[in-house]
Amino acid sequence: MKISENSRFQHPVLSPWSADIDGYSFDVVILAAEETSTNSLHIDCESTMNHPEIKELIESGVAKFGILVRCVESGYRKVVHLGFPRGVHEFPPGSLLGRVQLRPMIWLAKNISCYAPAGRRKEFEVPFDLPRGQILALQQEFHVDVSRPPLPSVESLFELKVSSDVENGLFDVDVYNDKVVIGVSEDMFSTITSIRSGSLSSGGTIRNLLYAPLLTHLMHEMEQRGAELSEYRWSIALNATVESLGHQVTGECKLSLAQLVLGKPLMAVAKNDSVEEDA
Repeated sequence: MKISENSRFQHPVLSPWSADIDGYSFDVVILAAEETSTNSLHIDCESTMNHPEIKELIESGVAKFGILVRCVESGYRKVVHLGFPRGVHEFPPGSLLGRVQLRPMIWLAKNISCYAPAGRRKEFEVPFDLPRGQILALQQEFHVDVSRPPLPSVESLFELKVSSDVENGLFDVDVYNDKVVIGVSEDMFSTITSIRSGSLSSGGTIRNLLYAPLLTHLMHEMEQRGAELSEYRWSIALNATVESLGHQVTGECKLSLAQLVLGKPLMAVAKNDSVEEDA
């Protein structure tokens, strides 16, 4: 279930935007500190609950306090149990990147019968039998930005493989992996591998003939199927690279974006040509 200020429950939930329970409050202060050298995040949560029944459920171990943590870039999504009224937690290096969403919440750790919290509105007069996992209280979502590590090189987004089904001189792509898999013939695999390793020249030519159309295709796919592809690391990294250049994948010319991501490879070819002419 996706939890937001628009979520509705069949039982009373204490929150600052809901009138399910009147006259009581649940407040949370979150302090976050990042260790930039390792990209780890330390949080310190201080909570205040003045509803006697919910507070008693926490103190007796029937309910728990914690935060729902979501991070799109790293794919991290987890409910973290914290101490009450104060709890601390440290996330390991690399588990969180970019924008992190923190939603304080109280939920049931055990089944309970006849839940009828004080202050509930009239439509909730009949007591509720609630199973473990049901939410009792929510707070506003907090946002924290965790520093991103240096952007990966374009080459690191791809994995080159020999494919017997691909005609020599052509290539195929599979986007449903953390790296985009490029399928080529055995001869092309040998040639491209030699160029990438520096054994052969024409690096600029490869960027124009292979990476430029490939990136153009990938950004068209991202625009059309963004939600479907957003979980893959290559998509996250490519989107971050485009944004770092002051552009957006959506609504812009993909061919121009591909050339910018590659650092204008035609300029490198022109430079190489002029050197050869001077020689």
